[in-house]
Amino acid sequence: MNERSVISRDRIGAAGGFTLLEIGIALVVLALAFSLALPGLEAVTGARMRSAAGHLSSSMRALYSEAALTGRTCRIAFNLDDRSYAVECAQGAARISSVKEEVRDGQRYRDLKKEQDEIERLRDLAKDNPIQAQLEAKTAYFAVPGVPKVTLPDGVFFQSIWVQHQAEKVVAGDAFLYFFPQGNTEHALITLKRGEDLLTVESNSLTGRVQLIDGAIEAPKS
Repeated sequence: MNERSVISRDRIGAAGGFTLLEIGIALVVLALAFSLALPGLEAVTGARMRSAAGHLSSSMRALYSEAALTGRTCRIAFNLDDRSYAVECAQGAARISSVKEEVRDGQRYRDLKKEQDEIERLRDLAKDNPIQAQLEAKTAYFAVPGVPKVTLPDGVFFQSIWVQHQAEKVVAGDAFLYFFPQGNTEHALITLKRGEDLLTVESNSLTGRVQLIDGAIEAPKS
């Protein structure tokens, strides 16, 4: 190979694009820049999970006060599948069953036939006894005007939810946390996750106090 051929090849490399050495240097620089950016990204997504937990805590404290002041039973309706929750209240005081809610395959068990029978019963009641139907309608739950549904930030999910009236934790489907006019609520453990990180929002049934705990908490044995 003569000097002319070497010079020609170098010129072709310069005119036609980057050399392998230049591409290699560029990749090293990009990798270094990305590694430096990761801690910042982790901090942002971690802050999102704590912000979501803080927002949920505020909603829980607000509903505790709302139920006590207005005499209405309220609840937070969680949807674990679409990573959201909404605030709902009855028109008056409402009770929940003292029987533990059954959980199957990580979800609340729903007796669909029983639910359909109840719908038909209420429909017939509205025809035969409108006054009683109105009284029972007060125990139904409605979205609170002006309070939109909340969706968790990107990358943040419900890892599990346990509430006092449940037999065990749920990891999919829906769940409900109730607040009563007597000035109490349910003991609840709502665990959020972001990657491998877990953060639990715990409520005190008597005081309504809410605290954030790093990691997941075992549900009390029923």
